[in-house]
Amino acid sequence: MNASGAAAFAESGAAESGIAERCRPEPGIAERGIAELRPAEWAVTEPRSAERAVTETGAAERGAGSALALAVLAATVLLTTLVVSTLALLAVGRSVANAADAAALAAADTASGAIAGYPCAAAEAVATLNETAVTHCSVAGLIASVSVQRRVNGVDIAASARAGPPTGSAR
Repeated sequence: MNASGAAAFAESGAAESGIAERCRPEPGIAERGIAELRPAEWAVTEPRSAERAVTETGAAERGAGSALALAVLAATVLLTTLVVSTLALLAVGRSVANAADAAALAAADTASGAIAGYPCAAAEAVATLNETAVTHCSVAGLIASVSVQRRVNGVDIAASARAGPPTGSAR
């Protein structure tokens, strides 16, 4: 490189960016003319292979796929737990409604005289067998109204039912 080429190189800012240190001609090339230089004769002090470039840029991302897979797995487990819990509460809700129906039928049968005893006591006995508690019981003639409740996982589930003879019966 002659003096004018070196001055132009320095003015371009390439010397400050580190290009001058990484790309130097091999010894003896400076004596030959510029026309004789081939790209293969330029020595690169820090070879950058594709593998090294990926390693440098992706070092912070190493293991990101594993972390993402764990996050997806955790979200799936959480969602499944919530769905199963909700479905279990719906099933218990049907069970409580059936217990209310059975307690109301027992109270109505007792009120009509088909079964001996007191209507609300019979409703309480049937509700206890169905693992519920009677919260309200009233009898008006032959019609019994019963409300029951059950606590599951901190959630109160309640249901009400009425039972009695069919409308228009001559009893």
